[in-house]
Amino acid sequence: MIGISKYGVYLPVKRLKIEEMDRAAGGPGRGKGEKAVASFDEDSLTMGVNALYESGILDEGSLDALFFASTTAPYLEKSAAALIAETLPFAPPNFTVDFSSTLRAASNALILAQNFQESGGSKIALTAADIRLADVYSAEERAIGDGAAALVLTSGADSLAVLKYATSTSQEILDTWRKNTDQLLKMTEPHFRFKYGFTDVVTRAFTQFLKQSGMGVGDIQHVAINAPNVKLFLGTLKQINLEPAPLTLRLYQEIGHTGVSFGLLNFLAELESAKVGENILWLDYSDGANALLFRKTQEIEQPQMGKAISEKIYLNSYNDFLRLRNLVVSEAAPMEPFTSAVMNFREKRQNYALMAQRCKNCGEVTYPHNRICRKCNAKDNFEYLPISREGTIFTFTKEYLYPSPEGVAVTASADMDSGLRLFLQVTDSDYDKIEVGQRVRRTFRKLHDAGGFHNYFWKFRVIGEK
Repeated sequence: MIGISKYGVYLPVKRLKIEEMDRAAGGPGRGKGEKAVASFDEDSLTMGVNALYESGILDEGSLDALFFASTTAPYLEKSAAALIAETLPFAPPNFTVDFSSTLRAASNALILAQNFQESGGSKIALTAADIRLADVYSAEERAIGDGAAALVLTSGADSLAVLKYATSTSQEILDTWRKNTDQLLKMTEPHFRFKYGFTDVVTRAFTQFLKQSGMGVGDIQHVAINAPNVKLFLGTLKQINLEPAPLTLRLYQEIGHTGVSFGLLNFLAELESAKVGENILWLDYSDGANALLFRKTQEIEQPQMGKAISEKIYLNSYNDFLRLRNLVVSEAAPMEPFTSAVMNFREKRQNYALMAQRCKNCGEVTYPHNRICRKCNAKDNFEYLPISREGTIFTFTKEYLYPSPEGVAVTASADMDSGLRLFLQVTDSDYDKIEVGQRVRRTFRKLHDAGGFHNYFWKFRVIGEK
């Protein structure tokens, strides 16, 4: 029996108020709610990494498999899961798989994780993330947000929740789609796609689940649904006489529909509000539907959802959102930084996992890596050790001439808790209020596009006052 031993929630701190979108479209600015907006240096891969780090996966030490679910993976032909595995400070698992092309990719991955565990895999990490785009000023653009979530799955012993039953149904329908040449979502008219693409298939999956599991509606205390909007979500719950958890409603009102990760985020919100022994049914839809029943087996000591929803930096305008999405046309000559696929391969432990090196001869710790110890001159005699996630700003600088969608580029040197001074760019912070002594946490980001591929590295985000 597969169980959830850890989970992580990652929501971008940037928020766009719906009223700002209304004003940009020429309206009176009376729209309600807001949406989470990934920054210019984020994509689904970086958010997936950060969700894994929020889960406490660094304490695990090893994995048997790593699954990544997304409809917006940064590559059409290259495994994102394999790259994500390299960001962890231990040997990557031998089995890494990408799940894509459907909004129920995360629950598909979880069902297959159960099968993988039954064949001998004892510890699996699953992370899900999406950054989707719709037509400007459209209702879909208002409803879509960005976010990620991650699970660490084990054999069920000492788990927060265990998977008791799972069933699936498939249905071919063109309700929402993107071709491989499309950047924006395509969709049929709302009545058709909501009735036949969502309501009918979710109802059929729910009925099938009750019949096959032998359970009744009264055996279910919580339902998490990957519904396209809050009206359909509440309407489905009303049919089975259940109320949503307050945090689940906040996801719709303050974050928006986050694609593949939204069903998982809904499930985690309901899991946090459930009592030990209660059942949570996760209904995940898209070209069919999955029904997964979990039973909560332990109290959650440190809930994450409320904190992740509440951390916010508001964008000033809809134009700021367009700049972050690179949708503002510019004739400025692009900068092409130097990069190398060979160098990326050689420096994986240094750049992706952010591992320092320690001289086995004298114990000197250095970063970046060298072949010669700067203290004792020993050659190629090092071992790796992870750099801590958090540190304290020692000094910083602001650059206003460097081309940045945010108008300023900030870099900082920080004394990390593991005892090393690290120099990184700063992102997603109030740049006017940065001070020496503030606490920072490293976050995985897209550094730039060069050489025809994405280049990833770490940055700092301010997390507290000094």
